[in-house]
Amino acid sequence: MYVAGGANFPDALAVGAAAAFKDGLIFFVEGGTIPKATEAELTRHKPSRIIVLGGTAVVPEATQDALGAYLHRAP
Repeated sequence: MYVAGGANFPDALAVGAAAAFKDGLIFFVEGGTIPKATEAELTRHKPSRIIVLGGTAVVPEATQDALGAYLHRAP
């Protein structure tokens, strides 16, 4: 599962082919917030790994930390 900044589409565009090849999904965040639609999909899909695109300049560290709450950890 990939997460990119919604205002910075080149990151999502660059990973699009890889995500499609691996049946991966790309979700967007808006600066320092995780939109409700993204929260709902992260909860529904229960990812075991989230790859953040663009680094902290695009997705702030606090948002990256908040994404960790959506990771599904095997028992």
